[in-house]
Amino acid sequence: MVSKKQLRLFLLLTGLALFSSCGHLIHLDRAQNSFNRGAALENQLRFSPQTDISASPSTHYTLAYAELDKALNNKKGLSADNVLGTAYTIKALCEWKLGLYGKAEKSASDALDELEKMEKGGIRLPRDKALMKALPALMEIGRMKDTLYAFHRSAPSFEAGKAHCLEFIYDPDPDKMARLEKAIWKIADVQSSVASNEELSAYFIMSQLAGLKTWSDTNDFLFTCITKDPALDPQTNRAARVKANEWVDEQVKAFEHFLKEKKPVEQLRLLIPDERGQAMANRWAQLLGVAEDEE
Repeated sequence: MVSKKQLRLFLLLTGLALFSSCGHLIHLDRAQNSFNRGAALENQLRFSPQTDISASPSTHYTLAYAELDKALNNKKGLSADNVLGTAYTIKALCEWKLGLYGKAEKSASDALDELEKMEKGGIRLPRDKALMKALPALMEIGRMKDTLYAFHRSAPSFEAGKAHCLEFIYDPDPDKMARLEKAIWKIADVQSSVASNEELSAYFIMSQLAGLKTWSDTNDFLFTCITKDPALDPQTNRAARVKANEWVDEQVKAFEHFLKEKKPVEQLRLLIPDERGQAMANRWAQLLGVAEDEE
């Protein structure tokens, strides 16, 4: 006959065995929950800034990243449970949010490799795959914004600002593409592959809108460059100043043409028709400085 002491020991050992066999799933679940909390908080702060929130999105992303590190100690277990691709996906997203761009690109590549293997086995995760395909472009949009503001902090000449715009933001030459421009088109291309997923499509639209805001800010900076550039003094070099203003005017027209052709704010309204979605669309329309009837 088994004693109570022996029974308790058996149950304890059984529990430990079960925990060790599914511990990677527990860590992955915690990572996913922490990441989701961080993303929700980030969206809240973006559109409704509040000073009374004690935690920051990065806190949740850091917690998620730590849990992923534990989960990925058992890659074989994650693979056997068909969640290794998901683990790499969340890892890449955390690294992006924490500014670990090189690591994020590597994790995104690992995620895509794993997701391809799963597809061959009949398991498809189109949402994760689309996110990982778009991730380099999503990161590029953030980097171009940071680069823009860092560059214009030193009040460059108009010619320097123009060169920066052509390389990093937008190049009107049809045979060339600046880095931000290329990122926006890449995200649009990925979005078309998941058009039936309204939530993900809306996210990709807002990412493009963030890139367009950087483009709009660039045009404003270029006009400031003209105003502050001694080489374009209206008294001593009026012709050059007029020419510079005409060039920036063409950049503004290209920006407005893109909005009218692609209608990103209108797309966002259609994808999120509730009150929250309309508020976000109104905010983006305001940020871009273009009336919706002109879009």
